[in-house]
Amino acid sequence: MELRFTLGERKVLCMHGNRFDEETVQEVLHMQHLSGEEMMEECMRRLYEKLSDYTKRQGCDTLFFGHTHEQCCVEYEGVTLINPGSLSFGMNGAGYAIVEIEGKHIHAEMKTLPNL
Repeated sequence: MELRFTLGERKVLCMHGNRFDEETVQEVLHMQHLSGEEMMEECMRRLYEKLSDYTKRQGCDTLFFGHTHEQCCVEYEGVTLINPGSLSFGMNGAGYAIVEIEGKHIHAEMKTLPNL
């Protein structure tokens, strides 16, 4: 379910990303004062927080994950979170990422295609 390795000077963790899904959704569902868009933003913020904390506890500084089908490359609390999207069905079209790592530097270029 998880894979850890080193690329350049990055300590990388790969996992699907659903580990905190139920917990995060339950937390956000109680925030009925938020609009649908605000609720989704809060859900993603909390998910990123949980993924970042977990990645650090595993001794890593970079996480490749999926589950949400939404592409991202964000720095969150010292952890680089990368979700390449989904080739079969992305939130805003199918997607993938081209990732370059040189030493400690990481760059992810998000690519999109029409959904099949």
